[in-house]
Amino acid sequence: MKGFRKIQAFFRHRETVLVLLIGLLFFALGAAVIVQSGGYHLTAEELKKDFTPSAEHTDKDPEASAEESSFNYENPTIVPGNILDRNGTVLCDLSHFDAETNWGNYIDAEIYSPLIGWMHASEAGSSGLMNQYYRVLRDSSGDNFHGKDVYLTLDHTLQKRVYDIYCQYVAKDEESRQKIGSALVMDVSSGEMLACVAFPTYDITKWREGDINTMNQIPVTHADAMLPGSTFKLLTSVLWLEDTHQDESGSEVGNDAVTFPMETFEIAGKPITNWNGFPAWIESLDYVGAIEWSSNVFFAQVMLNVKDSVPKLREICQRIHIGEDWALDFGTNVSRWLLAGDTFNALPLEEQKYMIANTGYGQEGVLLSSVSDAMIGAAMCNGGEVPVPHMIHSVVNSGGFNEDLDRLGVSGLSSHYENLRLTTAETADKIYQAMQKAALNPAVIGFEEHENIAAKTGTAEVDVMMADGTFQRKDHTWMVACKEIDGRQYVVVVNQALTDLAYSRDLIEPVRDIFAAVEEYSRSAHTAENPQASAGAVS
Repeated sequence: MKGFRKIQAFFRHRETVLVLLIGLLFFALGAAVIVQSGGYHLTAEELKKDFTPSAEHTDKDPEASAEESSFNYENPTIVPGNILDRNGTVLCDLSHFDAETNWGNYIDAEIYSPLIGWMHASEAGSSGLMNQYYRVLRDSSGDNFHGKDVYLTLDHTLQKRVYDIYCQYVAKDEESRQKIGSALVMDVSSGEMLACVAFPTYDITKWREGDINTMNQIPVTHADAMLPGSTFKLLTSVLWLEDTHQDESGSEVGNDAVTFPMETFEIAGKPITNWNGFPAWIESLDYVGAIEWSSNVFFAQVMLNVKDSVPKLREICQRIHIGEDWALDFGTNVSRWLLAGDTFNALPLEEQKYMIANTGYGQEGVLLSSVSDAMIGAAMCNGGEVPVPHMIHSVVNSGGFNEDLDRLGVSGLSSHYENLRLTTAETADKIYQAMQKAALNPAVIGFEEHENIAAKTGTAEVDVMMADGTFQRKDHTWMVACKEIDGRQYVVVVNQALTDLAYSRDLIEPVRDIFAAVEEYSRSAHTAENPQASAGAVS
């Protein structure tokens, strides 16, 4: 791989001669427009502000390095780096990028436009990884007027397979592909995102005036959030199992064996009931049965019976940054806690109580991204520990050397991430075993025992106003699933907003096929050399 990098650098130096001549010409004319990266979304004007690149990890003076790497925006003298997958497959070739007519050559723009995003001098501005790593891609740091390559943890073969599976089972036509949804794969052992597909999709290379609204649809993978439905019962289970009660002798004991009746009850004149089709023969359940059968009544009772359930559940969520904007190396992960603030506090007490009960089973009170849901699943199959999700594998300069990620100054980017702790290993294992039972229950999900999958489905009901002013019920459907493959745990999350799917368990086929694709990835990953490993990148 090092030899390849040297050859690549040699050819880049030859290109530089021409680029330098052009740059000197414009320098002689006094043209000096410098670019600066803005916040989450760069506007056309922000793209033309002053820019000081980050300093190379060398002995050079940082200010001198920044001065050497200045470039003209209108007629750039720096060839941007590319965005590649973990194996060196170029996902977005920016070698001919000019910010006006060429937005980069994507290996598959439909798959990568929502994630990699774009950078354009028009009203479109910029988004996604192209925005977050604009400084890095254009920063030569006095090297040879070539920017740095950004290697992602994604595997393109797996990413494309996940996209195709989602289109096969969920987004089957153009209309459904415009609905918000996602499918992702995370390696729980490392926190690496191996696949991250977001809908609605679009092809940024075919951008037209008027397409801004479509392009600004932020991906629910991490940058948007929606009601999680019953997948949130996993966190309510943590609340329940960490809480205690006094037995007849006055001793504090755990809630493992406590049961609640499965009868429908009312709060503020509104029913709390189990999902349609819940078996009538079940009279009461403990937490294991409640997870297996996905009982709304049980988890509503948890919220009503645990003392100070709202602040306790919020603290549990905060352990993995749920309820806040959290900077990750591929964007801001968004989630919301709604059981606070002026809107909630203005509700009558009975309405607050109803909302609190509904939060126990994910129907109100909290909004999650797909990444947040993946982190919940990861905790259950990983002894309560949660890896920090990340997508940047390495950054390589034009000389073939790895950059120190900690010195690049990108929000959320680090060379090392400390795991988060959601709960104890004992509590996580109990919930994981209940997820295994849920996965095998044919009335709820229906995986086969030999598949060795633990899963939880979720359906959040929402009322959508139609064109005629009437309301129609739609569902946000979710499935979070865990599976051990070749000694490593993987988490898969699939969801769709406002779906026409009858049940969230209809997501079983895409999840099953995605895990099959992960098995193929695992086999190839263990037999093929990672080109970045030979380049010395952080793995």
